[in-house]
Amino acid sequence: MVSDINWSSVYENGGDFRVLTPSELTDIFQHLPKGSLARSALDIGCGTGQLTRDLWFRGCSVKGVDPALKAIEIAQDASSRISDDSLVYVASDISGVTSTERYDLIFCKLVFAFIEDKENFLDTLKSHMYPHSSFIMISPVLGSKISKTKPFICVDHDLALEQLKKKFDVVYTY
Repeated sequence: MVSDINWSSVYENGGDFRVLTPSELTDIFQHLPKGSLARSALDIGCGTGQLTRDLWFRGCSVKGVDPALKAIEIAQDASSRISDDSLVYVASDISGVTSTERYDLIFCKLVFAFIEDKENFLDTLKSHMYPHSSFIMISPVLGSKISKTKPFICVDHDLALEQLKKKFDVVYTY
């Protein structure tokens, strides 16, 4: 499902990606539908697990998936003091999530641009959601400041919005 990039090499060479600040995460939670309570979360493309751990510390049972084995190893090491099974990391893409697993909240941060079959990806996501679930996609867009230096990580805003609206009843952009 994900383009053929050796993501482990990024992490083996000391690379990582920008983490969400606590205030950014709080802002995201404030945009969730009123009364929604995220008890379970899936972090797709979790990398070294910072967002996964932040969600866990906010009370969620969380699964982080990432195709980069090295990133998962780093995430597991950073989470070694958490000894219960409410925080799990899997070295896989979304296919590593069993068909019966459902989540209140699904995050997809800096991943969507690399998904080859976006329609299938979104269908798979929906199969892991309850009717009340929220899906949060964070991605830079073409034309933004970052697109000048890293256009490969950016999505076309209008196209992505169109793809999302085909699959979800309600779509918000921020």
